[in-house]
Amino acid sequence: MRVLQLKEYQPLFQDEAAYREFQRRLVESLSEDEEQMLFCGEQMVGALMTPKAISSTMKQRILGRFASQPDLMDEMRKRIEANDLVD
Repeated sequence: MRVLQLKEYQPLFQDEAAYREFQRRLVESLSEDEEQMLFCGEQMVGALMTPKAISSTMKQRILGRFASQPDLMDEMRKRIEANDLVD
């Protein structure tokens, strides 16, 4: 996963105040909803998620994977039990 740093795009703004206002509005929009789709005109180019939404999505994906592949849990248990560092 690549991390997008807004600071890299700061030179595209007219001045520091415009950049700070963009940051404020972006953070404010995320605080209103946990997930946002990002469009450039008519094209969806990405999505933004709060840490809470990312955590929830990851948990759902992990649980879904274990549910669809029950042998994964058994494999994890065997590996943990075989590790001398784990009591």
